[in-house]
Amino acid sequence: MKKLATLLFFLFVFTIQAQHDILLTYDSDKNDISADRTEIVSKREYNIVLDNVNSAIVKATVKLRYFDIASDIPEVLKPILNISSSDQISFDKDNKSMFMEAISEIEALELLDEEAILYINKKDSIKENKGIENKLSELEFKKLQEHVQTDILENLYSLAKEKSALLDTLTNKINNLYTRTLVNPDTAKALIVEQDILQNFRVSNKNDLIIEVSRAVYFIKATEVLFKLRLEKIDTPSIKITMLYAYLKEIETKLSVTEYIKDIKFLYVSKTAKSIITLESFKAKNAGLQAEVVLINKRTNDTIKTQKINFYTKQNVTFDFSSGFFHSNKVDQGYYLEKRDTLINNVLKENPKKGDISIGALGHISWRYTSSFKAGFNLGASISPFDGKTRYLIGVSAIFGRQNQIGFNIGTSFTKIKELSNAVKEDNLGLYVNSSVTEIPTFDRIRRGIYFGITYNVTSTKKFKDE
Repeated sequence: MKKLATLLFFLFVFTIQAQHDILLTYDSDKNDISADRTEIVSKREYNIVLDNVNSAIVKATVKLRYFDIASDIPEVLKPILNISSSDQISFDKDNKSMFMEAISEIEALELLDEEAILYINKKDSIKENKGIENKLSELEFKKLQEHVQTDILENLYSLAKEKSALLDTLTNKINNLYTRTLVNPDTAKALIVEQDILQNFRVSNKNDLIIEVSRAVYFIKATEVLFKLRLEKIDTPSIKITMLYAYLKEIETKLSVTEYIKDIKFLYVSKTAKSIITLESFKAKNAGLQAEVVLINKRTNDTIKTQKINFYTKQNVTFDFSSGFFHSNKVDQGYYLEKRDTLINNVLKENPKKGDISIGALGHISWRYTSSFKAGFNLGASISPFDGKTRYLIGVSAIFGRQNQIGFNIGTSFTKIKELSNAVKEDNLGLYVNSSVTEIPTFDRIRRGIYFGITYNVTSTKKFKDE
């Protein structure tokens, strides 16, 4: 029994702390990113996951920014709250400044594998930007220089053309794989392409393929240099040799070892590519979070898509303001004088008013049930344009909307009401004063009534914590 209780405890803790996935889906046809939700639960951990992409082609980054919803404090409440006109207040309870860790810059696209870098950096490695002496051994180069003849050049050209065809085949196959898997990976297709290319170059693994591809490139470049040296020593070179050199030069200018190695890297990454990329984790807080997603094509280094997605927090306490119109049932009772006899004037009631309309504002402390609905208590004030009275309000509210909001409020109002003073007497005929009194004596007393109000807030803005 004790073990069972312990197990249940750990399962409970795990359930509370477990992270939840937010699934972002990329639509390549519309070039749009959509989210499976727009609401997040306060204090809950989330993982942002991107779907419907090829991890061998797409590099995805996300920048997270927490925000609150901020609005100016209504003028009618500033004297009550003793706040200057320049102050603002945030919707959420937590108004402490927060420091977000900077998101790392997009890393430069890696073009070479570790094996390729080791190969390129070897001391005896042939380098593209140096003379032919660095691409072939000194002995081989001297021997070729001594025996180069037209037929040898033609043979070298034929070999160079064969190697160029191999390189073109590699490029075409990998480009075809790239085109077919631009949206979704195909590991089976990548495996087939790998086997075809390895067979063409007569090697069995990635490292040997990189070496053979590099040798083919450098052989073509070396042959181009030999043609050039031969033509420089001949006063009237043959048209055939000149044309072959021109073709060879065109081939040579398109060659790049790093580009081929980049293609090979893409091929091998495609063998284990996935359609889902895990981006970032975060904890829901404040009014919400903005995720700026950037998709980059690894092969071209082009930006595919940049999109901002907002997530709004629920199940937390908020504090905000709204302004609007209020109806209160508590108003002054009107009276007038009517002569009863030479000594007494009757004090008679005027027809009672049904209430008063005023303009005012409320501060709300609410529980956010969903990102677009919250309910709670309110406190505020209103001023009537008809009787000029200020009414202080306290009650409950139901508020709809995320940034632009409308609220329905009901509660108790407190205001000064004029009541008859003790100078007004009453007998069996009613209220009266002496005939010498020309104005009805009254005094102010604070009374409470019931109010109903409709309020709104359409001027609030997002305020990011890193601003």
